[in-house]
Amino acid sequence: ACTTLRIGGFSTGDFESFNLAERVPDDPKLVRKNRKLLKQKLVLPKNPLWLTQTHSTIVVDATNSANKDAEADASFSHKAKWICAVLPAYCLPILTCNTTQTTAADLTAVCA
Repeated sequence: ACTTLRIGGFSTGDFESFNLAERVPDDPKLVRKNRKLLKQKLVLPKNPLWLTQTHSTIVVDATNSANKDAEADASFSHKAKWICAVLPAYCLPILTCNTTQTTAADLTAVCA
């Protein structure tokens, strides 16, 4: 599990510096550079499933390629080396797994 901060990336202005969200008006090239940097620094086996978060109860399987551009607020994986990610702004991110650690879910908590 990993939590990032806004420091150490390439974005400028209002989204300085380590912005990972494409949904905001940041330069998409800089967001891609930030995501590449994250993958390199964490030695990730593949890119995370980046969700378009919708403040919903929708949960998607990160291992299903049809969910590549999913609109949801949570993802899960029951396969090793699949990366789930959420981009909370003011919500609390939660990582859960089952007792045998064969399934993990990354979700954004409901915000008040």
